[in-house]
Amino acid sequence: YDGDNDDKDISGKIEALYTYGKNVKGKVTLQCSLRNIRGMVNKTYQIDGRVAFSIPISELLAVTGRTVIHYYDIICIAEVKEDLTNIVLSSEELKIPIHQYDFKLEFMDASADNLRAGLSYTAYVKASRPDGSPLGVGHNERISFYATTNHNRFFGRYVKPTPTTVESEYRIPDDGVVVITITNIDMDIDTLDLRAVLVSNTRISAYKTVDKFHTETNNGIQISLVTDLEEVKAGMNAEFKVRSTKAITGFKYIVIARGNIIEVDEVSMSGKVATFSIEVTCLMAPTARIIVFYIDKSEVIADSLEVKVNCACKNDVTVRFNKPQTKPGEEVTVDVTATSGSFVGILAVDQSVLLLKTGNDITQADVLSELGSYDTSEDNT
Repeated sequence: YDGDNDDKDISGKIEALYTYGKNVKGKVTLQCSLRNIRGMVNKTYQIDGRVAFSIPISELLAVTGRTVIHYYDIICIAEVKEDLTNIVLSSEELKIPIHQYDFKLEFMDASADNLRAGLSYTAYVKASRPDGSPLGVGHNERISFYATTNHNRFFGRYVKPTPTTVESEYRIPDDGVVVITITNIDMDIDTLDLRAVLVSNTRISAYKTVDKFHTETNNGIQISLVTDLEEVKAGMNAEFKVRSTKAITGFKYIVIARGNIIEVDEVSMSGKVATFSIEVTCLMAPTARIIVFYIDKSEVIADSLEVKVNCACKNDVTVRFNKPQTKPGEEVTVDVTATSGSFVGILAVDQSVLLLKTGNDITQADVLSELGSYDTSEDNT
């Protein structure tokens, strides 16, 4: 649950079940407070498996002495006392973030932290609900976008020229992502300050400062993905475009994934722009980094791009049972389908174990996170 600053109450349901699924009868005490603020609201309900609750925001503000709530998270804990044995069990802490506005603007990670002078820069601004969900179809929201160029020229001893700001306006598409490309970036740029503001509510905004990528020769190279896919799939050819500030005869590229070098090749080039394609394989999942570079007067001029690849497991595994329900002592047939020669491990766990404690299973998300940790990083390790 995510709360809004205009909400009048916090409501929800409390569930108490035995490990075999039967309802717990008893009394539940709900304690809600603002994080790191003294004062607490206590509510008591009779429970038979499930019970709904509602806590007015005004009560939380009264017991904590606050006048606004959007600076804090609401913390709730439920304690259930069973009628039969008087045993008391507590729930895990529930954190409810409170947002001041119903919209959120942010610069996505795809917006690079550095720019190449003389080339273009692409910013990705995402508009969403506070919980990250899209705005939905049929909205008329727009953003104003401001790009302020700070130059690195000096007049006299310490005076820099006045920064120049370019303003533009964009409609927010249904997916919430506004793509803005800034072209013809000055060679003497120092930093680029970016600001996105929601037109209907100028208090909702996002900021980002982009630094110039410095080289001794003041030359640069830039790689971008031409293939119009947010997530590249294995088995397809991904096309890339490379731009250079000067005419070069060619460049090399390296594909790195899971900490391994997957592919190395050289591309001939005549001029300042070239395209090349790479056959995407499962070895590049979940993310691949493509590095392009050339050598100019003993200096390596390089750029890189991270691409998400959809193919975590090239072995498609399915598991089926011959019956949805059975009784103790009866046999159950398990059908496992996988690539020929695969090793299959089967683990049977009682449901009560899963109800008592979660987090010990190896999920696909755990595997992807581990694989992603082998990617290149800024640490010198």
